[in-house]
Amino acid sequence: MHLLKRWAPFVSLAIISFFLVLPQILTKNSIIGADYIFHYNRFYDAAMQIKEGNFEYFLSFYGFQSSGRIVNALYGPLMAYLQGGLVLLAGTWFRYQVLSNFVMYFLSGSTFYYLLRRHGRCQGVSLVMGIVYMTSYCTLYWVFRQSFTSWGAALFPLTLLPLKDFIEKKEVHPVQLAVVLALMVQTHLFSSLLVIVIYFIAFCFVVTTGVTRTFFAQLTKAVGLFVLLTANIWGSFLSVYLGNTLQPPFINDQMAAYSIDQLGKNWVLYPRFLLVILFAYCLLYAVRLKHLSTYSHVIFWLSVFFGLLSTSLLPWNNWVLERVPFVTIIQFPFRFSVPFIVLGLYGFSGQIEQLQWSSKKWLLVAMPFCLFSFGQAIQETITKLAEWDHLSESKFVRKHTYLLTDNTSEVKESFHDRNLATLLTLVQKSTPDYLPTNKELTGNRYDIYAKEVLFSTTKFTKRVRSKGDMTVYWQAATTGPVTLPLIAYHQTELTLDGQAIKLNTTEQSAIGAITVTQQKGQNKLTIHYQESWAMRLSLWLTLVTWPAVLLLVVIHHLRPTKNSQVP
Repeated sequence: MHLLKRWAPFVSLAIISFFLVLPQILTKNSIIGADYIFHYNRFYDAAMQIKEGNFEYFLSFYGFQSSGRIVNALYGPLMAYLQGGLVLLAGTWFRYQVLSNFVMYFLSGSTFYYLLRRHGRCQGVSLVMGIVYMTSYCTLYWVFRQSFTSWGAALFPLTLLPLKDFIEKKEVHPVQLAVVLALMVQTHLFSSLLVIVIYFIAFCFVVTTGVTRTFFAQLTKAVGLFVLLTANIWGSFLSVYLGNTLQPPFINDQMAAYSIDQLGKNWVLYPRFLLVILFAYCLLYAVRLKHLSTYSHVIFWLSVFFGLLSTSLLPWNNWVLERVPFVTIIQFPFRFSVPFIVLGLYGFSGQIEQLQWSSKKWLLVAMPFCLFSFGQAIQETITKLAEWDHLSESKFVRKHTYLLTDNTSEVKESFHDRNLATLLTLVQKSTPDYLPTNKELTGNRYDIYAKEVLFSTTKFTKRVRSKGDMTVYWQAATTGPVTLPLIAYHQTELTLDGQAIKLNTTEQSAIGAITVTQQKGQNKLTIHYQESWAMRLSLWLTLVTWPAVLLLVVIHHLRPTKNSQVP
């Protein structure tokens, strides 16, 4: 009976998640967001590596036009491979979209529920807040736009698990803290920066009130374990950035427009009563101000802090023009909405817990909110799915996106095609992020990438070989220079017709595309990324540490304890 009560909420969340994706299952329609092509290329590359057993950690041999560019190694590599596994399991892009949406709903609801239960909230409050969070825009941002911020948001509640003991008891649980932070870094780097900000503020607060040597010893252990769990990330950044100048993501000089009080207002409109909850949280905090714990005060002001950062009240545009450090990497202030919403709902749950309502009263109050939140998500999903039946070419061809067919029906059919490469061939996007720019860039980098990689005038055949090699074949009518649709980095090794050539003697374009001298007739060039011994060591450290730590966690949870915490 206890086991049934313990797992019933997760079963409920799974059922709700199923009904949230049911409209898509029934209509067999897909939702086209702004970022789907970029991420589908990432996941396709990882999926094909898994399928063919040809693992190339750095270069893209399958996705991104098999251009040999680096993306996944610098953008959540662990999550990219997990998503690649989902792609293989699904078999088509339509089924992947349904499956990933289901996982997103269930994961976000479950992590928030788990956080509240571990921090002493009752089951009813925890479940209701889990449902509210899983139908918030933190989750729907992936469903409607395929933006990866949502995957960071789904894991965000887990990163707060160690925070209560960190502040209240001045205790650090090294394994727990290291694992949740490392999981976030392996998923979404910007979200992990937000988590680090939270713990840095908490650390500053705790230190000012006095801590023991044990606290610093445990914190040192957590940092050491965290470094091992994320060694591949730091190794990748050092390997790539030390020898190359990379093209950063675009700088948004109109940042203020993308705040929650302007174009990013959806973040506080899903569900519609979210602002009511946050306002009620402020009222309850003000009323019970003198009776709250230090921890409750910290949570409230952290939520206010990130809420302020989410708005246009700050001079974001001026800061961008003045090139204030770190501001340019933010791009959209609404990204701060994730910790704002998570901390706000988390703090609110603690306030209403103190009201000590009966289960019946709580159910009567909460049920309408759950139904409304669920209904709004369903209604908006149906609206988005209905757009599929009337999609025009303009819907597929967004900025810097190209449709390589005149028939949009062909693109729609490719979502159900078991050949996953079909969609990525028909719809291609010029995305220059992380390309090497070792020479002065003149012209639009998006257009240069389209010209040199997407629409190369010479016909090339690319074949992925074992041991992390890819060979490019082409037929030449004359001898002379030719620019290949391949990106080369400092560590990229090139072999032209059996002869090794040095990159520093080879002409490269402003985005790293290489030019070689072709011979009349058949030509072939093999591309390979030479990892340093330090990079290989960092990969092995991560690969060995994760299974060892997860095994330790499982053993710890299976071992019976006298004073078990709330599950």
